[in-house]
Amino acid sequence: MKQALFVGRFQPFHLGHLSVIKKALEVEDRLIIVIGSAEENHESANPFTAGERFQMIEATLNAEGISHDRHAIIPIRNVENFMLWTTHVDQYIPPVYKIYTGSDIVKALYKEHGKYEVKDIELVSGVSGTRIREKMLKGDDEWKQLVHKTVAGLIEKWDGVKRIRMVS
Repeated sequence: MKQALFVGRFQPFHLGHLSVIKKALEVEDRLIIVIGSAEENHESANPFTAGERFQMIEATLNAEGISHDRHAIIPIRNVENFMLWTTHVDQYIPPVYKIYTGSDIVKALYKEHGKYEVKDIELVSGVSGTRIREKMLKGDDEWKQLVHKTVAGLIEKWDGVKRIRMVS
């Protein structure tokens, strides 16, 4: 079974992330989705908890009909030492052969690590967690068009916009 890895903070999980997952699953048997910086929450750049991010991803993949046998979601705490980071992540995941990432630092670390193939992802123009959080902060409801409807519903249920305003 070919398993690959996709690491993100998912603050929040958006349509760009979903696009990467769908494209990866066109060629991979299974995708291991790592929620990075799992301990970070209730901060301006990291407003959502690992549990909330897990729910966003799970609800979206369920709504999209993506089977549970095709993915696993694993929250992992961050390590503030780049030399140890890839080894730290590897301790928590099943064997993989490829890494999907749009992060320059993750790309560099895994290339240096040399253990896996590194696949650069195609970013979706205009969609990023930073942009979504900025729109929420400004009261611009366009943020809802940048996330799956299940994610928008969860964020509203959790009063996520209010939280972002409170922590920013």
